[in-house]
Order: sequence, then C-alpha cells, then structure tokens
Amino acid sequence: KGFEALAAAGWTRRRPRMAAAEIYGSLGRALAGGGDAVLEAPKTHDTIAVSIGATRSTYQALAALRASGGAARSAGNDELSEWEARLARTEGLWFEASSVAPLAAIRQLREAGAIGADARVVAVATAAGLKDPAPAAARQGEVPVVPPSIDAAIDTLRNVYGFLA
Repeated sequence: KGFEALAAAGWTRRRPRMAAAEIYGSLGRALAGGGDAVLEAPKTHDTIAVSIGATRSTYQALAALRASGGAARSAGNDELSEWEARLARTEGLWFEASSVAPLAAIRQLREAGAIGADARVVAVATAAGLKDPAPAAARQGEVPVVPPSIDAAIDTLRNVYGFLA
C-alpha cells in the first residue's frame, strides 16, 4: 500500500519487487501453484521466529508478491540463528529472529540468481532482540555480570569474549 501511495503521489516511477521471508512456505507454495488461495502449510518443526511462525500467510501478501513479480523463501532456525549472531558480531545489532528472516531470504534469492549482485536491496527489520530474547539466550549461554566500570567491561570483552585481544 505504501509503495502504491508513493507512485500515486508521483514520488516514485516504479515499485520495488517484493520478497517474503516465511517459515513454513505457504506463500511459496501458492506462488508455485498459481492460484489465489494461500493454503495451510504443514508445521514441520518449531520455529524461533514466533512472530512470523504462522502456517498460512495472507491473500494480501500473495497479491503483493504477484503484482511485483516477487518471490517467497523459507528460513529455518539454523539460518535465523546464524543471521542473529552475524549481525551482533559484525554490526553490533541485535534483531529478533523474525527480523533477520528477510536477510536469509535475500541470501537465498541471490544464490538462486533471482537478485543480481549489483541490485539495490532493502530489508525491513522491525523488532530488536529484546522482543524475544530466548533464542539468542539459548545460544549465548550464561551472560556474565560485569561491574559498572569501563575497566571491568574491557576485561570482560577481552577475557570472556576474546575481543580487544
């Protein structure tokens, strides 16, 4: 809707191609099947991306993908955990598992050649890790208690995490 409004206002001449990141694949199946129905997908596993963990997406999402020539990709727990950890390690950002799902989808689409290496891509990440900290906490283990001083913080980063070595 937002991109339609931008085009109607004359602020953009083209709409982006949309991609959906999902867990169980209802949109991907609907796109492949060609119909207008988004059917329930089998729940094959539990997901750490609880806010996008529905087994059926919406007709509106399917319509947006079709109208833009888009695609849908599914992401599993290992891939989501990898992206959570990677962004924390390389960018200092902590996103909820559902918010890193677009990055997993983008990587899959790039690897499949559906997104070119020089294409401009925007991922919408709407939730910080504090929204659902359990997946990261399970991977992280016990979080050290650090006394409130710069020296203690630096010592912890160096001795516990191997940073600043």
